[in-house]
Amino acid sequence: MADGQSRHIKGRRQQVILAMLLQAANKVAPITRLVDAVWADNPPSTARSQVQIGISALRRTLKEAGFGDIIVTQSPGYLIRVADDQLDATVFEAHVEEARRLVGLGQPEAAISAYRRALALTQGPALADIDSPLVQATANRLDEQRIVTHEECIELELALGRHNSVIAELGELVAEYPLRERLRAQQMVALSRAGRPGEALHAYRDARDTSVEELGIFPGEDLQEIEHAILTGDESLHSPLSSWVSDRLSSDSAPTPRMLPAAPADFTGRSSVSDHMLRLFTPEGSRTANAVKLAAVAGPGGVGKTALILHTAHAISEQYPDGQLFARLQDDQRGLVDPAYLLELFLRALGVPANAIPPALEDRAALYRSHIASHRLLIVLDDVASEQQVLPLLPGSDTCAVLVSSRQRLTGLPGAHHVELGVLPADEALSLMARMVGQRRVDAEVEAAHEIVELCDGLPLALRIIGARIAARPHRSLARIANRLSVEESRLDELVHDGLAVRANILLTYKNLDEMTRCLLRRLALTQTPEFPGWIAAALLDTDLTTGENVLDNLVEAHLVDVVDTHGSWLPRFRMHDLVRLFAQEQLHDEDGPAEARDAVQRALGGWLLLAEAAHSRLYGGDYTVLHGDAPRWKSLLTAVDDLTLAPMEWFLQERPSLLGAVNQAARMGLDEHCWELAVTSVTLFEAKGYFTDWRETHRLALAETRRADNRRGQAAVLNSLGSLLATSGQSEEARFLLERAQVLFDEVNDQYGTALVRRNLAFLDRLAGQLDRAMNNYFHSLQQLRLTGDHIGGAHVLNGMAQIALEQGDHDNAKGWLEEALVICAEHNNHRVAAQVRHRLGEMYLQRDDVDAADETFRSVLATVREAEDQLGIAFALEALGRVRIRQDRLSEARELLLQAQKLSHEAGNQPLSARALLSLGILHERRGEPHTASRYLTEALVLFEQMGARAWLGQTLEALAELHLHQGDQADAAARGQASVDALDSIGSREAGELRRRLAARLLENRGAPGQDAVN
Repeated sequence: MADGQSRHIKGRRQQVILAMLLQAANKVAPITRLVDAVWADNPPSTARSQVQIGISALRRTLKEAGFGDIIVTQSPGYLIRVADDQLDATVFEAHVEEARRLVGLGQPEAAISAYRRALALTQGPALADIDSPLVQATANRLDEQRIVTHEECIELELALGRHNSVIAELGELVAEYPLRERLRAQQMVALSRAGRPGEALHAYRDARDTSVEELGIFPGEDLQEIEHAILTGDESLHSPLSSWVSDRLSSDSAPTPRMLPAAPADFTGRSSVSDHMLRLFTPEGSRTANAVKLAAVAGPGGVGKTALILHTAHAISEQYPDGQLFARLQDDQRGLVDPAYLLELFLRALGVPANAIPPALEDRAALYRSHIASHRLLIVLDDVASEQQVLPLLPGSDTCAVLVSSRQRLTGLPGAHHVELGVLPADEALSLMARMVGQRRVDAEVEAAHEIVELCDGLPLALRIIGARIAARPHRSLARIANRLSVEESRLDELVHDGLAVRANILLTYKNLDEMTRCLLRRLALTQTPEFPGWIAAALLDTDLTTGENVLDNLVEAHLVDVVDTHGSWLPRFRMHDLVRLFAQEQLHDEDGPAEARDAVQRALGGWLLLAEAAHSRLYGGDYTVLHGDAPRWKSLLTAVDDLTLAPMEWFLQERPSLLGAVNQAARMGLDEHCWELAVTSVTLFEAKGYFTDWRETHRLALAETRRADNRRGQAAVLNSLGSLLATSGQSEEARFLLERAQVLFDEVNDQYGTALVRRNLAFLDRLAGQLDRAMNNYFHSLQQLRLTGDHIGGAHVLNGMAQIALEQGDHDNAKGWLEEALVICAEHNNHRVAAQVRHRLGEMYLQRDDVDAADETFRSVLATVREAEDQLGIAFALEALGRVRIRQDRLSEARELLLQAQKLSHEAGNQPLSARALLSLGILHERRGEPHTASRYLTEALVLFEQMGARAWLGQTLEALAELHLHQGDQADAAARGQASVDALDSIGSREAGELRRRLAARLLENRGAPGQDAVN
């Protein structure tokens, strides 16, 4: 209202925003809360901008009404400035407070006048036309204040004998609030005093019928006593100044407990969960009509559960005018608090004399529920240990609400809304620190502040402790504090201040666990991985999988272990927060011996090794192309192997951090067999997905450990695997050195299978260097030994390599026969990855034979296979081959895109030979497009790479392409030099193409300049 005139705010959105601003008058209303008020749980992507538009419209309307600029922007939202006498709700509360003060002074007439001034400001239900759950939550509070004010005022009117004047008013109020027994009682007394007992008894019967129909219960004892007084003609009902009703029904007749501790002054972040909590205590937040509103917040110790429930309790406390009860149900000194003790505490706070409180728990609970049945009470129970502690403390009336916090998930509480609270996100954790130590100190050392937040693992308790220590030490830099926190062995010692300690907080939870669960927590500290699978619990405890799973569930329920979001994976994964892990390490050191710890680690490593071998076998169609050692496998896992490795590559990807940690841990503990076997078996993942850094690092650790242990076979296996890695990345000399050393070691231990795998890799290097006869000899001997040992897929690999040599020698018949044999083997063993490699080679054969269409179809089929398997290197090979096919088809734009993708993928995967081949093809393509400068750049890059690798055959082809390019540019001398270099390269490897190349280049030179070119190539 402005200038005595009402102004209507148009549009629902503006009405909701204004209502929310006025609800928080002179305080900031966050924009996120305004969005929730307008759109609830389904805001549009433009919600924030639409709120800003609504604010602008409101500012114009209010300014036109003469209020000026009363809405201001203030992070994180908006604030409306309103004087105390401008807001009806504030004026209403002032009148009510004055009325209650006058009652206390014994001035009922003056009190009634104050009550009536307050009620004159109300016009029916508050904010009735605004359909926003958050706005209606405020409206419910205002309506509750209005009806309580009516009841208190009428109570005084009845006490002064003004029953006739309030009968009509009571009739309207009862019609509006038929379940409020205090109004019903006042109506019955007023009618009885007015000489209308029949109507009074009818009012009781109406109250009884409504209560039974709506609630399923009879009216309370007070109404029954009034009915009895009417029927028996009790004169006390008719005394004009009698306080009969007040003595029994007035809320002022009993003390109003205010047991809530202060709300946390530095409550930070948690806006979404805080808003969710407040919504639970709106009428729409109830799951069941007439049920107690009950919210249970669960989370690890120190995560801020108490702060959240106290923040929520203070925000909703006005909805519960009859008081608030609070208790903490466990602490370091007393342990678990007996609910019988708490019931006595609560009953005494509610005004029940000590001698009237029965001794038995059940009797106390019954008296407690009866006493608060008509009260609007808020009950806050902090740090609950179990449902058994809570159940006796729950009210039976829907007029009460309960807030509970616990380190356990209290799933047994009937009708509870469950809220999970995790650690603070990094930005909110940093804000909490800034509020404690000052924004200036944080801004001055931002990097160190971020490090402190990370080392505190986002745990609010840890942040509060370290924040208090920083605030108390203004002379100490954040960098120094971060440095001290970074020392794991003493981090928990640093997180202690003024009676608060992270260690003691975790210890409280730890003490409430059974011995087996405590043992698992300690042993989980042995795992060197941020996440771990569920089966590891059984391995660490040396028990069956079901028992291990149940014990792990205990830790999850206690919030000492978290379930990790695995994005729909069928295998759950778990993690411990860093501070819990440090606590577990301390307990492990104090309670477990080194022998038990070592045995537990070996079982876990044996489990990973067993599963890695199973996943490899599923991918390869059998136990092929991998070496095994003597490390013990954890055989108790055998029953679950098939289920766990159902999707083998997905298992490898999910377990990648665990496998890396397992190799590292095996190396640190001197378990050389576990170390090299885990590293070599994990190559299945590293090779398929291009994790070449992991390949190098795990093998570096395994090589050092096998050398320390003088484990010659383990050394040989690691050297062979490393040699294979270096060979495919173009480091031919280094690869040959490692492979030849591996061959010597395998010979020393008489491992013919290992020798066969080494010779297969040496053959690849021989072929790359153009030593085709030596390559074929190595392949032949490798094939014989692989067949003797039953490694069929290893044999298919070798046949594929032999076919490549045959193709380079122009022997298409042998090449085709070997490739078809390899394909049959792959089909028999369901190995799609190697089959794709063989079909790729078959496509190369078609391309050599100028059957471009067959090559096109084959390479496209290969591309589909490797894409389905998400094999990035395989995709690069297929794209490069298709690029060459497109050049043949003169579809140069398509070819360029394919080759650029292939070059990018192969470079990222560290496959230098393929990257160089893609560059060579790009050079040829741009030469055909008449772009000599670009062609020269690509060909020169390819030349450098082939020279580094010593790949003479490819070197010759690149030099030939450069010669062709210079011929087209008219540079005869350079073309001749390039041509001669190409001929020399092919001659040095005994290639049949050398003579043909000499004749072809000579003819091209003659074609351009005549006879002098003949002498240039000789």
